[in-house]
Amino acid sequence: MSLRRFLPFRNCFTSDQSTRMWYDSSMNDQMEERIQALEKQILEINARNSRVEIEKAWETSKTRALLISALTYIVISLLMWSIGVSDPLMNALIPSCAFIVSTLSLPYAKARWKKNRD
Repeated sequence: MSLRRFLPFRNCFTSDQSTRMWYDSSMNDQMEERIQALEKQILEINARNSRVEIEKAWETSKTRALLISALTYIVISLLMWSIGVSDPLMNALIPSCAFIVSTLSLPYAKARWKKNRD
């Protein structure tokens, strides 16, 4: 027994096979386009996540901290030498060492901050 005869708009339904095939094909095309768009968005999100993970790894790496402290030491040594500070190489160690100490203490401070926040 067909349920179509109980529907109020049963005349809207057609039994024409070609119309039904066109409708099914059109729906399949639309679904395929939506699936492709979603797959593209997922790939873009995954690519962005990879970039963010790499950036975060760089930001927290010891290589970055050592590079910054070395560059700081060089620049401050040159600056102190140019303005005539006595023993610029020794005095330039202070800001470089301060940067390293602050970098090393940040993970501990971050963990405590997270613990207190929760």
